[in-house]
Amino acid sequence: MAGHAAAAGPPSRDPLDWPFFEERHRTLAAGLDGFIAGGGLGDIDHADADGACRKLVKALGAAGFLKNCVPAAYGGASEAIDSRALCLSRETLAYADGLADFAFAMQGLGTGAISLSGSEELKQRILPKIAAGALIAAFALTEPEAGSDVAAMATAARRDGDAYVLDGEKVFISNGGIADVYTGFARTGEPGMYFIPEVMDRWRAEGRFTDFIAYDRLEAYRDFSGTRIEEDVLVTETGKRILGKPRPRTPEKVEAARGEKGRSCNWLYRLG
Repeated sequence: MAGHAAAAGPPSRDPLDWPFFEERHRTLAAGLDGFIAGGGLGDIDHADADGACRKLVKALGAAGFLKNCVPAAYGGASEAIDSRALCLSRETLAYADGLADFAFAMQGLGTGAISLSGSEELKQRILPKIAAGALIAAFALTEPEAGSDVAAMATAARRDGDAYVLDGEKVFISNGGIADVYTGFARTGEPGMYFIPEVMDRWRAEGRFTDFIAYDRLEAYRDFSGTRIEEDVLVTETGKRILGKPRPRTPEKVEAARGEKGRSCNWLYRLG
């Protein structure tokens, strides 16, 4: 059915007077209200969700609202992605039409990993077009067995030269089939967890947690094989301590460690 039922008006704007929000947030909310009231969303045909999403992304991009999904360096509205602006945008769009909120949210959700950790070349190539509504983003996390449980994800990415080989299966991909950019999730190493066999056996014998623990499947994780430990930590009845020299974790400590290494190298050079 074409079109959508108009809401009674925008959501309450009373919270915008709280100190939590700034003037730019009030300006954003007013702009969204005017955009929607003026028919900016157009006639949303829910019988053709794919076509409707394409139109909504273009409309939101042309109006400048998708700029809130990327950092300013790549055409965004603020230096860093502003969670308050995202929440205001989603609340307002969802109040008008759920599909409008979906179209907006996926632009940020589908490229969040690029904004946070992508290479500079990738950011420059993708993010400005996301902000303009010229590209549509997708989010591929859900799997047939694991659902959206990241800890149970089975899809693997294996390094092969300068590329990765993906092995696995995804389902229920948001924007699947119409997206230009797909952000997928896969393991690049061993699972970051292990189980203590004695605890597994005791819980199983006592019938504990059987509603959500598949003990038969846990048998594959009875030992520690392949588990990477980031620190060597000794835990006893009286406390715990890190074995060996602690790693520097602040800029000051890193610089100090670099200086010590440099002095050691100088001494070795002189002794040589």
